[in-house]
Amino acid sequence: MSTLKLPQPVRQRYDTKELPLGVSIMELKKFSDMGGYFSELSRIDENGYLSLPIQVPIKARQINFSRVAPGPCVKAWHLHTEQSDIWCVVSGVLLVGLFDARSGSSESPVSLVLTAEKPCALYIPPGIAHGFMNIHTSESVLIYLTDRYFDPDPGKTDEWRFPHDVIPHFWDPQHG
Repeated sequence: MSTLKLPQPVRQRYDTKELPLGVSIMELKKFSDMGGYFSELSRIDENGYLSLPIQVPIKARQINFSRVAPGPCVKAWHLHTEQSDIWCVVSGVLLVGLFDARSGSSESPVSLVLTAEKPCALYIPPGIAHGFMNIHTSESVLIYLTDRYFDPDPGKTDEWRFPHDVIPHFWDPQHG
């Protein structure tokens, strides 16, 4: 009878992952009553700048939303060289991927989960490639603010893409 050789186990980690340089995440306070809850994504000052719990250099130019088909549905990898984004999931659950695409960076890609149940705002500066996968069985909704106007003109857009599989196995199912 052969003996089963098991790999050395690794300890499960629940600590916060180190985010790429410049990326910030902030929990949003929930104001609850019997009918549900309300959260402020941001206030906008008289000059059009966002007033957030953290200091980020973003002047809101556009507010968008994205409806994401039930999972697994991957929308990645996107890159902006000038635009900053602030994301907030308002329905469902998204697995978010981030990696530093700026010249000379050697940081590893990171993933985090954004959910409507624990509202937060994710700040993504220019040069950080980003994407997400709906890991919920129903549609997810992402609201995001940008500091540039969307322009579909190929000669003017700040929308760049990497193939979704540029990082092998990143979007593969994880088993816990």
